[in-house]
Amino acid sequence: MRAALLAAAFVGQVAGGVVSVPMTHRPKTAAQMRRVREWRAGVSATAKAGTPPLAPIKNFEDAEYYGPITIGTPGQSFEVIFDTGSSNLWVPSTKCNKILFPACAKHNLYDNTSSSTALPCTNPNGCELVLPYGSGIVLGGITVDSTNFGGLPIKNQAFGAVTVEPGAIWVESPFDGILGMAYPYIALPKGTAPPFDNLMAQGTLASNVFSFYLSTMDPAKPTQQTSALLLGGTDTKYCADGTCEFTYEKLNFLYKEFGYWLISGGIAVENSTVNVCAKAIGGKCDMVVDTGTSILVGPNNRVQPLIDAVNVSGVVDSDGILPCDKADSLPTLTFTIAGKEWPLGPDFYVLRGQTTSNDVECQLGIQGISPLGAGELWILGDPFLRKYYTVFDREENRVGFTLAKQQ
Repeated sequence: MRAALLAAAFVGQVAGGVVSVPMTHRPKTAAQMRRVREWRAGVSATAKAGTPPLAPIKNFEDAEYYGPITIGTPGQSFEVIFDTGSSNLWVPSTKCNKILFPACAKHNLYDNTSSSTALPCTNPNGCELVLPYGSGIVLGGITVDSTNFGGLPIKNQAFGAVTVEPGAIWVESPFDGILGMAYPYIALPKGTAPPFDNLMAQGTLASNVFSFYLSTMDPAKPTQQTSALLLGGTDTKYCADGTCEFTYEKLNFLYKEFGYWLISGGIAVENSTVNVCAKAIGGKCDMVVDTGTSILVGPNNRVQPLIDAVNVSGVVDSDGILPCDKADSLPTLTFTIAGKEWPLGPDFYVLRGQTTSNDVECQLGIQGISPLGAGELWILGDPFLRKYYTVFDREENRVGFTLAKQQ
């Protein structure tokens, strides 16, 4: 067994120093859901071409949860995805050509000349940021400035000021950039500290942990913001049992090599003998716990049998679309993590988007990508994290889950 199994209780009550960052959840239209499939096709092609494994598995277009930060003095406001699947902070720059890159014309832009605390990059490993995606390469330069994250100030935070941002994905995104919350081992260039690492170094947190509560959007209340990122602890109001008894899984020992919140576990399908993890080492799949991906993802050679088992009744077409009135008939998935079963029904893993005619279209939130250089990694994305309130523990290098209170 590659990761020790650990079940423990976590103190759930918010303590002094715990900061809550409200997040917005924006549901996708049916057209955006289709572009997600096109994006993933690009990811697979990029992976086959030998792109470094840490970049292509990140998914930002359909990562729906984002919140506010400020950069500079006075503070310049940005909306960013808080992404546990990457380690860089970046936002678009005023140096981006708005005609060549319409994404820059539609988002908040960082202006270093308007900040009294802006500093040049002095990283000996370089000051260029290159992030390859299926839709194209995002480019920029590393700069340094004061950052305010969850109301907590960070001095001299290195981040990417992006000047090349191609593709419709970024044009339509409601957020400006990304704030990575994975381990610093995959931050680019080497030696760049992610914001949470700087918060830990400052000693301003109640504890070196953070937790995500990802709510499911109520169509009747589209402006309601109930999702939150907690810096330094957890909050019992997000736990179904009111006590936040978390079950913990220690990270897979390879997390230092890959930099992800990497755990191991099993995946089963109700009324099926399919075992997609049977050929993995120890009979467990390696899973990246990733708030930046709003679907469940697996390597193509492993995920198709899972999709076939889910679609045993044949209601899902080849594009992953299914009649919404048939969604409840799909079986329950069961993840086995830390010696405990975590069921996930179609009410979470089937995505719902709105068409141009205001009809609702449903899509299976399970997709495949080509196996990457990092191995046959699965991505435990937002469908799972919506159901289970999740704590990321940097002190003990573990992830904890408990049933979330739906609100």
